[in-house]
Amino acid sequence: MNNQRREQLMKLLDPIEEVKGQVESFLEEEQAAYDNMPENLQNGQNGDKAQSAISALEAAAQSLEEAIESIKESTE
Repeated sequence: MNNQRREQLMKLLDPIEEVKGQVESFLEEEQAAYDNMPENLQNGQNGDKAQSAISALEAAAQSLEEAIESIKESTE
């Protein structure tokens, strides 16, 4: 890979890391909201929706982390 492409790829890291941080922040908020729900709501439809959102946000954060690592590997 030439230096120009390497530099362009490295410039992508900051915005991706920023988005990952935002996703993780939403994940923490959603987890806290779930944890603070009364048990009867956790076991109902609201709890199921919150758990689905938590799982999706975890997957998104993991995918972003993998993208970051892949970009770093490609520029070495």
